[in-house]
Amino acid sequence: MLIDIHGDIWTDVTVKRSLGEKDIIKRYHLDRFKKGKMVGGVFMVWIDPPHDERPKERFLESIKYMCQEIWENQDILRVIYNSKDFYHAVDEGKLAVILGMEGLSPLGENP
Repeated sequence: MLIDIHGDIWTDVTVKRSLGEKDIIKRYHLDRFKKGKMVGGVFMVWIDPPHDERPKERFLESIKYMCQEIWENQDILRVIYNSKDFYHAVDEGKLAVILGMEGLSPLGENP
């Protein structure tokens, strides 16, 4: 049983959903996760170039698309908050998703 301790999957979700696609994890990533016996991970929101010039806006876009992806894919994803949630996700055959944030640029100069 493996977990990814730093995955940038929300960037891919943001890019593809902004182009009108849906079910990004299911369509592009889930099979590889299963082949690698990966049961979940810490999936990070970060501000990808060239969007680092407008970090707050990009952060809000990423959060919006991340939430849509999670909500629409509850059959394969479970956001976890503790070890009990993790084991429930594994038992249910869902990816255990820990939400993470890389960098603080969206908070601005004086958060």
